[in-house]
Amino acid sequence: MPPLARQIPRGTLRGSPTVNGSHAVLVSSISINTTTGYTLKRGDLIGFPNQTTMVTADATAVSSAITALIAPPLRYALSNGNAVTWDKPPLLWLIVGIPMWSYEPGGVSSEVVVDLMEVFE
Repeated sequence: MPPLARQIPRGTLRGSPTVNGSHAVLVSSISINTTTGYTLKRGDLIGFPNQTTMVTADATAVSSAITALIAPPLRYALSNGNAVTWDKPPLLWLIVGIPMWSYEPGGVSSEVVVDLMEVFE
C-alpha cells in the first residue's frame, strides 16, 4: 500500500528513471538518471528494488542525472540501471496496535487511528 497522504510527489520527476551507477548499503545519497530539469522535493517518496525512501532535500536534475539525499539509508545495494519508482512506491505495513475509533449515531466517527510499522526483510 502506498502512503495515503503522499500518493503524488511534489517534485516533477516522471517517466522511467533508473539508478545511475552502483550504490552500497547504508548510503544516503543516490544518483538517478532522468531528464535535465526534473526535480525531487523534500518529502517525496521514491522506491528502489525492495525498499522505499524519503527525499530529505530538494534536488534538480543536471546533465540528465539528479542526486537525491534520502532517509533511511539504503538497506540493499543498488546496481546501475535499477528501476526507480516515483509514483506510489510500495510499502509493506504491519498493524502494531489496536485500531481505535468511536461510534456516532449513523456510523463510525470521522477519525480512525491505526498504528503501523514498515516491514522489510
